[in-house]
Amino acid sequence: MRVLPPDSPSHDQLDEGGGADTGLSQARTQGFGRRRWLILSIGTVLVNLSCFISVAIDRANIRKVAFDVVRPGSEKKSIVDACMEFVHGEVNDNSDANIAALPFWPRMNYLWNPRRVGPATVFVYGNHHIAPCQSHSRATMALLEAHGITVRAIALHNSALRGSHGILEVDLGEEGTAVVDPQYGITYRRPDGRFATLRELHADPALGFSNQRSAKRRFIQGGHPIVEIDYPVDEDGYRMDFPAYCNFRDFGPFRFMVRDMLNTWFGDFGYLAVRWPNWYVLWPAYNLAAAVNILAFLCFLTGLVMRIRSRRRLSAQDTTGCRTAHNIRLSV
Repeated sequence: MRVLPPDSPSHDQLDEGGGADTGLSQARTQGFGRRRWLILSIGTVLVNLSCFISVAIDRANIRKVAFDVVRPGSEKKSIVDACMEFVHGEVNDNSDANIAALPFWPRMNYLWNPRRVGPATVFVYGNHHIAPCQSHSRATMALLEAHGITVRAIALHNSALRGSHGILEVDLGEEGTAVVDPQYGITYRRPDGRFATLRELHADPALGFSNQRSAKRRFIQGGHPIVEIDYPVDEDGYRMDFPAYCNFRDFGPFRFMVRDMLNTWFGDFGYLAVRWPNWYVLWPAYNLAAAVNILAFLCFLTGLVMRIRSRRRLSAQDTTGCRTAHNIRLSV
């Protein structure tokens, strides 16, 4: 009979010591994991709650403004005209110097928010200094939605397929659909006076330019000290060759491939099949909530994969330990 050396672990140590260490390690890991997921869950809920409350408050305030601008139940075209006039008269045109003079948090919002500012901020501090068209469109959209009018954001694209100007498509009920430019007070019309549809403007770009040159307001160049001109300086940025319900800039280097693929699937106007929802276009706070939810979901998946791998690794270690103990018993 073979005797184990004095410094060798006993059978009980092999059976219990390793198991105790493994159990303690598992308990610590599980405790840390539970705390981590609890913090992540509470943080996600709080961010969502704050974003939804913020948008609800903004909507309530904008609804009051919208009903002060024009009486609810008025003719839809009158509501659209009144809201565009109000936005033009109430929204300040900001330059870089104006933004630099804002209080800290609003200034950070204008300078660093990747989705730019929402309509409530626009009414308080003015339009975005780089994208005034987006600010006018968002403010007008919010007022029209408060009146129950269906409205969709349209991005005009330049030859590089990047969104360069924002306008709106408004459902006027029996009167049809109108394409309007809140920043410049344009309601696009055919020569016979009827509303021009988005597809008609696409088919006849000259029609769009003729409406722009007869705009009630002068064109404003954003970003630098404000300059007013009588017509678009960069006609490539105001062309109607490629209007869309989304900004293909969001697709990055794949934007041309996505456009061609949509046209192949759905025909010449296939790219109109992609439409960002209004909550995404209009409310940056909802964008933040969506981003946090996606990040939390990815963290959950990562944690789940790591947990599965950890269990497999511990199971493999336990199997190896059992085999070692079994071999030692056989050798005694």
